[in-house]
Amino acid sequence: VAVAAFVVKVEVPQPPAPALVGGLGMVAVMLAVASFVVPRTVGANAAKGARAEVLPAEPGYAGMGAAARFANPVEAARRAMALGQTTFILSMALSEAVSLVGLMLHMLGAPIMVSIPFFVVGTTLAAIRFPTVGRLVGDFERTHGASFAASMDGGKL
Repeated sequence: VAVAAFVVKVEVPQPPAPALVGGLGMVAVMLAVASFVVPRTVGANAAKGARAEVLPAEPGYAGMGAAARFANPVEAARRAMALGQTTFILSMALSEAVSLVGLMLHMLGAPIMVSIPFFVVGTTLAAIRFPTVGRLVGDFERTHGASFAASMDGGKL
């Protein structure tokens, strides 16, 4: 997105009004907050609807019990990864939307120095969302109160 702003030269008679820049800045802040809240909420609600049989925790040595585990970890992992990918894509889209607000301001005639912070924030939000297994299946594990690590049989799912 930032490359497009540097390549495209916009000829507008006057820059956008400061109120418009401020308003779009507030939209970008709301998008940034939504990029954290909305995927988490969607993931938790979708995980509640996904069925997975959970075996209760077992007592262990010295009162240290094993965590609850999934009865069918392969099927549960498939569902968890599908839900995790959905929330990942949603968080990335909302993060990228912050950069798109900067591009829109540039196309409306705002100086590039006004647009650059939007590009930096949008890119940073996307970078911190690097997908890991824990991030992709975390909502599913929390919702069902079970652990994939405890469900592993001989180190294999």
